[in-house]
Amino acid sequence: MEARVRMLGPERGGRSEPCLFIGYRPHLSVQEGEMLGVEFTSVPPNPTPDVQLDVRFRLPYAVDYSSLAPGAEFKILEGARVVGFGTVVAT
Repeated sequence: MEARVRMLGPERGGRSEPCLFIGYRPHLSVQEGEMLGVEFTSVPPNPTPDVQLDVRFRLPYAVDYSSLAPGAEFKILEGARVVGFGTVVAT
């Protein structure tokens, strides 16, 4: 799955250094819905906060991921902490 994401900087509640790497496993939430676990498989080198980034992730669990359709907007969460936002580009 492909998406465009923007990780939040510390002044907006995110991390001082984006924790965005291959194997990163946050949860995504679409429209305040169920928390969906994903695993990032492709990220740009040296990601910086508040910059749009093109990433890829896989859907590792046997749950309903149908809400992650192209165009869907989502929050990126670490526990209850929102660390970024994104939009699905392609499945």
